[in-house]
Amino acid sequence: MKKDIKGWLVFISKAALSLGLAWFAIIKADPNELMLSLSKTNFITLLSALAATFLGVVVVQSLEIYYSVAEKGKLTIASLLKINTSMMFYSLFLPSALTLYIRWKKYNEHEVDPYASATLVGVHKILQILTACLFTLASVLLFNKDIFPSIEEFTYLVSAITAAILVPTLVITIFKNQLAFVQNKTSLPFKIINKILGAINKFTDLSASNKTKVIFYVVVQHFLFVASAWILLIHIFPETSFISVLFIRSLLVILLAFPISVGGLGVREIIFFSLFPLFGVPPAEALTASLLLFLINVLIAFAGGALELFKPIRQLLKSDIQ
Repeated sequence: MKKDIKGWLVFISKAALSLGLAWFAIIKADPNELMLSLSKTNFITLLSALAATFLGVVVVQSLEIYYSVAEKGKLTIASLLKINTSMMFYSLFLPSALTLYIRWKKYNEHEVDPYASATLVGVHKILQILTACLFTLASVLLFNKDIFPSIEEFTYLVSAITAAILVPTLVITIFKNQLAFVQNKTSLPFKIINKILGAINKFTDLSASNKTKVIFYVVVQHFLFVASAWILLIHIFPETSFISVLFIRSLLVILLAFPISVGGLGVREIIFFSLFPLFGVPPAEALTASLLLFLINVLIAFAGGALELFKPIRQLLKSDIQ
């Protein structure tokens, strides 16, 4: 009971922070420019961005998960499409712990090892962060602009971030037999190490073919995240550079790895509003694109909610027929 209350209090705090940051960006923007930039977006543009987002968070991620599960049980790509769509609803409106529990239940219904399904989250998060780090660095190398620190400084920064992730995992992998005592520890640092260790073990157990497929789909998913923002921005502000979107969107993926917001709301708005003007994109146009991205996430979440709503109805009808 106490854990449930704590989870909801954390979720409410994150929601308040998200709304506060988003509202701060909105009141700082010119309302007339916001309405003008919004008028530049048509239905086709919004639908294209929605398609790119849906392909990334649902379709490609389903393929990524499918090839990262060694023992699939009854899990299919079709069932993963349904799970990922419905999880968009839960992740937007429920605390993280409850969302993870629901995901575990859904995987368990398809006879997937609960431990494997839990560590999948760690595998994908690590791969997403590393991919985002690489593309952040690549965008800096491709787009030489005075606002960036020197290449040497930025390379050092990205290397430090990457090392912070890779070094502990490599040490644990090499000496995992000597670190058996970790399994019996319950403090937060040991729990984190446990999750990383479990994620690495599950990933290294995959065949070379499946590892390649998983990494390929992670990269494709990242490009779809970038594409969804770029589609909106080039219609609102045609001079928007793809490299600038690649840089900011990749940086955002890294920042959103820290669960301090709900659905990225607030953090995304502040980043878009603050950084895109450095690349020549007016703040109102950048903020409009960010808010539209949140709207797209909400629409996909509602689709997931509809799937969950009709699930008991379908089961009831099925039982009546039988």
